[in-house]
Amino acid sequence: MIRVKNPIILGMFAWAISSSAAYADITIDDYTDATNDRFTNDASFIAASYSLSAIGKVSLRWGTLVSSNVVLCANHYHPLVGQTMTFYATNDPNGDSQQRTVVAGERIGESDLWVGVLNEPLPGTYEPLPFMNSSITNAIYFIQSGLSNAEVFLLGRSPNTDDVALDTGVGKNRITSVLFNQSVTGTDDVVATGTAIYTTQNSSGDSAYVTYEAQLQNYDSGAPMLRVINGELTIVGVNWFVGSDGTNNISGATYVGNYAAEIQAIIDAYDGLSVPSGYGDWASTQFGSTDITEYPPNADNDGDGRTNYDEYALAYDPTTPDYYAPSEFSTADLSGSHYGQLTVTLQQNDNDLNYLIYSGADLSSLASTTLRYNSGWSVGNSSVAVISSATDNGDNTWTLTLRDATAVTEGSPRFMRVSYD
Repeated sequence: MIRVKNPIILGMFAWAISSSAAYADITIDDYTDATNDRFTNDASFIAASYSLSAIGKVSLRWGTLVSSNVVLCANHYHPLVGQTMTFYATNDPNGDSQQRTVVAGERIGESDLWVGVLNEPLPGTYEPLPFMNSSITNAIYFIQSGLSNAEVFLLGRSPNTDDVALDTGVGKNRITSVLFNQSVTGTDDVVATGTAIYTTQNSSGDSAYVTYEAQLQNYDSGAPMLRVINGELTIVGVNWFVGSDGTNNISGATYVGNYAAEIQAIIDAYDGLSVPSGYGDWASTQFGSTDITEYPPNADNDGDGRTNYDEYALAYDPTTPDYYAPSEFSTADLSGSHYGQLTVTLQQNDNDLNYLIYSGADLSSLASTTLRYNSGWSVGNSSVAVISSATDNGDNTWTLTLRDATAVTEGSPRFMRVSYD
């Protein structure tokens, strides 16, 4: 626990535990599996009339869809790049589920809010949640916002299961107040400062008490605080801290409305795009920036006619115009026969790119085969093409010379190309 601006005493959600440490589930008054555990899938579940398909998890880390492939989480315990999140279309644990890999992410300013990008959009049956987009900069705006004393759903780890993908409990509370320029130092000594809204754990008989009154615990960080607005769930906050007001326990969340423009900028840059798994790390290095809105894959930052996605797939410099062809064609003489060869530079460990080699005598009907790296490069069908040479460039890229499997004969042209998607 640390003491910050009085009268609130706060503790950042823990982000790491030892093998002997214990961690708690969300506490919910009068909890039952049927009413408060999402994946008990009972009609009496308190959020049964709303879609929670936007809620994804990996291990104990949460993420909530705000577009088809953009998620919100807490910065101090967000899904890591390379981790795979699981989403469920309904509350049925045996129903449709989808997995997506986190490929990029960005902390919003000095706040505890983090926005992540997934490698592929989810289908339309997975419904992103709207989020508050109005700023609250003083107490009057807070009252005018309608959030004061507003009833909200609090989400956290359920007491019902240890299956982390299905570990979702839901309770209720009321927003008590707002904290401006709130600072909390995490267990990693990273200070987060931002606008927080919080709920107080009331007792039965208190005027603000609600049925299934809930209080967050460690490892509930990153889950959304949700309010029903115009009949649909809306994200008002992202779980940030737990603490005490000196009398009662409180649960604090980053108020997302004060960061709506930054969130929307990332949505505008990435929504609906497929993003290969290594793109985020590559782009942040190439552009020297952690602002992921500066280098979306469909942009052409250097104006050379190739998108950043193309530059990544072909290992080009996205900050310097490259107008020449990204490949070199040559011929090889083998046993008196001539074979066409194509030399290209490709990314090593990103099969999201789905490299394909094409060869044939007719451009309208070229044969194709896969080209993949798995401890070495290989082609799926050697009757289409073979690998003449492969040179490791030492920077996660390789320069490959690919040879047509069919010799060139007089009067019969041959064509080759490499593609990716």
